[in-house]
Amino acid sequence: TYNTLLSLYTKKEDIVKSEEVWRDMINAGFKPDLVTYNTLLSLYTKTGDTIKSEQVLNNMINAGFKPDLVTYNTLLSLYTKTEDTIKSEQVLKNMINAGFKPNLVTHNTLLSLY
Repeated sequence: TYNTLLSLYTKKEDIVKSEEVWRDMINAGFKPDLVTYNTLLSLYTKTGDTIKSEQVLNNMINAGFKPDLVTYNTLLSLYTKTEDTIKSEQVLKNMINAGFKPNLVTHNTLLSLY
């Protein structure tokens, strides 16, 4: 499936192949789901691309999906990687306000910021 291929190329941090799978999926008429968006968000987080990560998040929300715990933890990872304390704290607040409890991944990610 497209999600499996996207996940494979994301793990390899292969932006070109990941974006190719994304385009192929859309062109074939398949709609991305929350897993698809989270995988693409993870790719751009791993590569430290804040702009593309935020575009994926906005596209996900515009498509009617709400961020889940994976989404929030991925965003935290992005902003700790880029040492953006303000955005990291905002993501944590948004996570809690959305009803999610920070888990071990959340705490470990935040520890790397401080």
